[in-house]
Amino acid sequence: MNYFYIPRTMPNEQEYQTTFHLDFDIADHFGLEGVIDTFNRAFSFWKHNIKYITELCIVMNIRSWFWYEKGNKQLAKLYSAFYYKVRDFVYDDNSPFNEKEQSYFFQMTD
Repeated sequence: MNYFYIPRTMPNEQEYQTTFHLDFDIADHFGLEGVIDTFNRAFSFWKHNIKYITELCIVMNIRSWFWYEKGNKQLAKLYSAFYYKVRDFVYDDNSPFNEKEQSYFFQMTD
């Protein structure tokens, strides 16, 4: 059972453009496999859109802390690993994003 409150705005008060919070709220009901499948689909489909990949990273971070505080270490670690995967992808030397897009990502996730 989830007790996750789905926020309407990001930490900087900008409204979300994606349904990632809801997508992962549903995925949580299917356990680790559901979360992994949902992440892989979202990441592969949106990995070249800086705004969506930024939101995915924010959602991974929020959900990681949520599940850590609820005591579900497995989900917390999984979401944390996905957070770092997205972050590292954006900042990698071979990233598809230019400096301006990386700056946007940094400003939104910092």
